[in-house]
Amino acid sequence: MRFAVDVGGTFTDLISWDLRSGEIRCNKTLTKVEPSQGVLDVIRKEKLDLREVHLFVHGTTLGINAILEKKGARTGLITTKGFRDVIEIARMDRPDMYDILYRKPPALVPRRLRMEVDERIDARGNVLRALDREAVLTAISHFRQHRVQAVAICLLHSYANPSHEEQIGAIFAKEAPELYVTLSHRILREYSEYERTMSAVMNSYIQPKVQDYLGHLQTNLRQEGFSQRFLLLRSSGGAMSFTDARERPIFTLMSGPAGGVLGASRLAAATGMQNLITADGGGTSFDVSLIVNGQPRVVSETTIEGYKLMLPIMDIRSIGAGGGSIASVDAGGALQVGPESAGGNPGPVCYARGGQQPTVTDAALCMGLLDPEFFLGGEMRLDRHAASAAITSKIAAPLGLDYRRASSGILAIVETKMAGAIREITVEKGFDPRDFALLAFGGSGPFFACNLAHKCEIRKVVIPVAPANFSAMGMLLSDLVHHYSRTVIIDLENSTASRIDSIFYELESLGQNALEADRIPPEKREFHRSLDMRYLGQGGHSITVPLAPGTLTEDQRRTLEASFHRMHESTYGHRTEEPVQIVHFRLQAVGRVEKPDFRPIPSGGENASQAIKQQRDVFWREFDRVVPFPTYERAKLLAGNSLTGPAIVEERTATTVLGPGDKLAVGPYGDLIIEIAQSSGGVRNGSSTN
Repeated sequence: MRFAVDVGGTFTDLISWDLRSGEIRCNKTLTKVEPSQGVLDVIRKEKLDLREVHLFVHGTTLGINAILEKKGARTGLITTKGFRDVIEIARMDRPDMYDILYRKPPALVPRRLRMEVDERIDARGNVLRALDREAVLTAISHFRQHRVQAVAICLLHSYANPSHEEQIGAIFAKEAPELYVTLSHRILREYSEYERTMSAVMNSYIQPKVQDYLGHLQTNLRQEGFSQRFLLLRSSGGAMSFTDARERPIFTLMSGPAGGVLGASRLAAATGMQNLITADGGGTSFDVSLIVNGQPRVVSETTIEGYKLMLPIMDIRSIGAGGGSIASVDAGGALQVGPESAGGNPGPVCYARGGQQPTVTDAALCMGLLDPEFFLGGEMRLDRHAASAAITSKIAAPLGLDYRRASSGILAIVETKMAGAIREITVEKGFDPRDFALLAFGGSGPFFACNLAHKCEIRKVVIPVAPANFSAMGMLLSDLVHHYSRTVIIDLENSTASRIDSIFYELESLGQNALEADRIPPEKREFHRSLDMRYLGQGGHSITVPLAPGTLTEDQRRTLEASFHRMHESTYGHRTEEPVQIVHFRLQAVGRVEKPDFRPIPSGGENASQAIKQQRDVFWREFDRVVPFPTYERAKLLAGNSLTGPAIVEERTATTVLGPGDKLAVGPYGDLIIEIAQSSGGVRNGSSTN
């Protein structure tokens, strides 16, 4: 047995795979205040015998939540004398030059906890001045006085020679073993002083919380009988070991959303749909990413809450919008939705768990789009009366509306925010959303999918099997991955293939050792090389050029310049004749693991009448009136079945809403493939209700 668990802000999702029978099972439960308890709850709910499990893959947003909520550890910083204020100075840029209210995010380490040590190594790795060990001991004493829990150590040019950082790490291990310590070169071996320092600081900031959670979870799993491999999903899509995740939790910041993107790339390969916009809608957040030519977009730097980090990460845009997003009327009398969420505790008002603030889920229920008797397959009954009362008193009455129109307004606002996130990751990055299909998953993704596609002029929507557990499925589809990088600046004209190859050989030696520790057999190991290249004198606008696997030949080296020119022109719209430099060497070491296949479902004709459950009255915004919607049970749909909206397709953990004229066909793997009706006079064509 293998299983994966994805802990979200509202629900904790589980998916298991029996290698003997090929059976794949799903389950979910509400996320607890103590997330590890939610993991145990969903395991027990599924009645999973952990003694028969040999692999557990986990995704969590604990680290990113600590950053978003500013609930990380009290952190100190040790840096080279004269560089104490690097994280304060940052890049001196403005994300929005026209925002007169912009304020730079506060430094995660206050100045009083930033300590300098006398030492110096140059950019070639030569030691110019030895490390002052007494300064390190003074820093330790200072940190203890200020009750520091974690310390980041980032010295100038340690990417070229980490010996002084290693010495400081050894001193801390001997003199202050109670402190969590991050050495910057173990996170990143590249220049860019601010990003390297910030990445080390961020790792220390979240490390105590993540380590405590993982340690607690592992202890509980062992008590339940689990003694095999425990992996965590990286933000870049591959899995990492439990030990590695404890030491470098920064690489798990987006591990939950990355699971869905990874699953999308595997689905693209299985179905032939190469260009996908992934829309992962949960109870708390809405995460959007792109699959281009079958591959997810992985970037080497990102910005989180205004802090710029350098780490391999899926290019994912996240906003606070989901089923639990709270609706309110602000002081100016305007309706607002999110980003605050009711989460799973207490949850929306209709959960009857103590929630008092109306949410998106409450609005959907009041409009008739959700069946109060079939939430979680009937496991949880929703209180429609409580939801309508909350919306009436807190939204409808202040705005002078009835509760249905107020509910419709709530959904309209959250859909506009979601559509904005889709445009941000497509139009604003040079992609036309009409060239993509929208792959919607998560608990609320299918609910909004057709309306979002309509807003963004996307013609096709795909809803995968078990969409609410799709991110967990992506985790089961992950390989073991290790990323390595090294800054070595070389003029391409003066380089040789053997010199370039020798640097990659050093990185591959690290990758071989890591995969050996992961117990990956040699025939299952792969190494993917790439180079960050730029024009001579260019600043931070390098282009990543992939290399063919294996030893680099002189012929391949000579083609690198042409590849760089072509990619630079494609990215920035121009090229020059300036000399070209190599800046960073990058290596991805991959250990391939066995994965479950997408299995075909039984076939039937076009007629889907066998799946009809009932007809339900829905308040439809485009008509501003109640419209009868036939409701279908997804479990009874067969490959080849088709139907036309308006319609609702229900399953245990998700609801898909088709507008008038939207046409659904069931694919061979059970995916719902929906063609979105074109607009006519502000509403979709083909309505059977006109």
